[in-house]
Amino acid sequence: MAKFKTHISFGIIEAFLVTAAFYCCTKLVHPVQAVVIFCLTLIGSAVPDVDSDTARPTQILFGILGIACPVLLLHALQPSLMLKTEEIFCILLAAFLFFQYLLAWFFFRFTVHRGIFHSIPAALIAGECAILLFYNSIWYHRIFFGAAVFLGYMLHLVLDEIYAVDLFGMRLKKSTGSALSFRGESTISTFCAWALVVFLGILCKFSLYI
Repeated sequence: MAKFKTHISFGIIEAFLVTAAFYCCTKLVHPVQAVVIFCLTLIGSAVPDVDSDTARPTQILFGILGIACPVLLLHALQPSLMLKTEEIFCILLAAFLFFQYLLAWFFFRFTVHRGIFHSIPAALIAGECAILLFYNSIWYHRIFFGAAVFLGYMLHLVLDEIYAVDLFGMRLKKSTGSALSFRGESTISTFCAWALVVFLGILCKFSLYI
């Protein structure tokens, strides 16, 4: 299994390559979208470790989610709620504490490392969530954002599989095959993951109007 620093290092490299590919090849990406694609690819390369047995990756990931998700949610709700500045501050603080501590503790306590989060359906779910999260962006930009998260996620899984091979001992470690997998640690988690893939895929289809 690759270390967290390894995933981040390779994630940065992939983020540059993915951003350059979308920016140079499609001619549909502007500097603002390029920054988003870079960040999403990097985040995607770290997200699978949300179920990590060590606290640092979890704290970093949920810290990012605790900032990004409330801001995007408030951006969507603010026009209809007409919130005051102090109300926005309290909502952002509560959301940050929820992600950084409560939700992070839940994942740390109840998830299994190399479980369903280290699987191909989880990568698909992450990409679909990105498409839905950027609901008011241009449809092809949303697809690029989803692809960026998916590619970053898949890089993480591929690195874990590569590091599961002991090249010097010429043997496969016990973790081989546990990352690039189409299923989780149980039948129930596998069924739920694929059901969520289908459900989010339908939502993406309707939200993209294509």
